[in-house]
Amino acid sequence: MRSGTRAAIRTREGLHVSLRALLAGVLACAALALVAAAVLGLIMYRTLLPEAILPNIMGAVNLVALVVGGYFAGRRAGAMGWLNGGLVGLIYTALLVVLGLFFFPGPTAALVVLRRVLVGFVLGALGGTVGVNA
Repeated sequence: MRSGTRAAIRTREGLHVSLRALLAGVLACAALALVAAAVLGLIMYRTLLPEAILPNIMGAVNLVALVVGGYFAGRRAGAMGWLNGGLVGLIYTALLVVLGLFFFPGPTAALVVLRRVLVGFVLGALGGTVGVNA
């Protein structure tokens, strides 16, 4: 690579994976999830909403965060948005699974983890496709 070009990896098939786009997408996912968690915490503190709905709301926030992170990755990469966004979804979901296993040790079904990773890839790829075409 020449100096001044984007940090990128090209596979044999010519697929373009931008490392900066991946980093931007994963950081966008994490930032959105953290801000939403803080806002939700304030809402829960100030209102009488039951805590039992918190996992469902955070699950939905993470799904939105995957699409937003994929969008940022696709937009930043400029090409192959589905791949860059999908990889963001894979990375972010894998980080969530590892953190979940660290903080909540115990048996986890492989099919549950596989489903989460697959959903993460699909939603990230969807966001990346929109991002590269926006």
